[in-house]
Amino acid sequence: MKENIPLNILIIDAETDTVELLKNRLQLNKDVLKTYVSTSIKNAKIELNSKHINVVFIDPLSFDLDEASKFIFNVRGTLPEIVFVLFYNYFKAEQRSSEFYRGQRSRFTHYYKLNKQTPIENFQDEMVYIFQKIQSDLRWRMSDQNIKTLIQQSEDLINKNPNSESEIPKVLEELRDQLDQLRRQTTPKAETVTKKSIFISYRFTEIEYKKDLADHLIENGYSVVTGMESNQYISDAIIARIKQCEFFLCLMTKHQEKKDGTFTTSPWLLEEKGVALASNKKLVLLIEEGVTDYGGLQGDWQRIHFSSKGFMSAAKQALKQIKSFEGEN
Repeated sequence: MKENIPLNILIIDAETDTVELLKNRLQLNKDVLKTYVSTSIKNAKIELNSKHINVVFIDPLSFDLDEASKFIFNVRGTLPEIVFVLFYNYFKAEQRSSEFYRGQRSRFTHYYKLNKQTPIENFQDEMVYIFQKIQSDLRWRMSDQNIKTLIQQSEDLINKNPNSESEIPKVLEELRDQLDQLRRQTTPKAETVTKKSIFISYRFTEIEYKKDLADHLIENGYSVVTGMESNQYISDAIIARIKQCEFFLCLMTKHQEKKDGTFTTSPWLLEEKGVALASNKKLVLLIEEGVTDYGGLQGDWQRIHFSSKGFMSAAKQALKQIKSFEGEN
């Protein structure tokens, strides 16, 4: 198993409160060697010239946008081994979308991103997702010399702190072994889909429904993946989980009653369903009787309606539908 690459991270952000939040979270990760902070573009240039940085978190909206953009693209051109993560407020960017993604900044749509508005209970999961992306990127992006520099830094830290219980010594030998492999890598690995895996989208108040459904699927040889316990936020980490699953099963239960006596379902379920459709996942919708707003774009054969008394019967129908996707009628 490959060890992760040690990270020297530069945070570039004029908003000191969010800087502290991010810095504290980064320092919890064992792969992070050093974390530096710059509150100006001028200072960031100095840090990049004097430190061996391999990851930059930057909020371009906290500075003059044109100045920040010029800095980002210049660094990407002269130091292509550095991985950039845009750490910014998605809502503010959306308000300035015509400017934020104009011209060369249209490339920002392809950058790794971390939303400053991420709820605190979801932040760690988002960080795990970002670190996975960073490590994957670095394994093919970084040059031999960068790896050698990190090895030397790790050895220097060990020499300064010989009694430390750091994980750093464990990665040194693996880093050296990886040099030849890194030279041959030209593209990052694509995300793989886990066979017989099912993402269950559900309202987190419906724990019993979800448990019964998950148990039934697991008993029949499937692995079950869910989102985080947040009723109002669909994160990049959840999107990644949906994409990595082979199937998508949405449990659409009653949320708010409408004037005509029917019900809506929760909006984030519709968002997750939209991600699944956009990712060409095979869908099954379990819809509680009375729910009428469950969106379009899916065929009748994908919808299974149920009442509270008939839930397990519906769960069995859902399993049968999933097996039919695999040709296991």
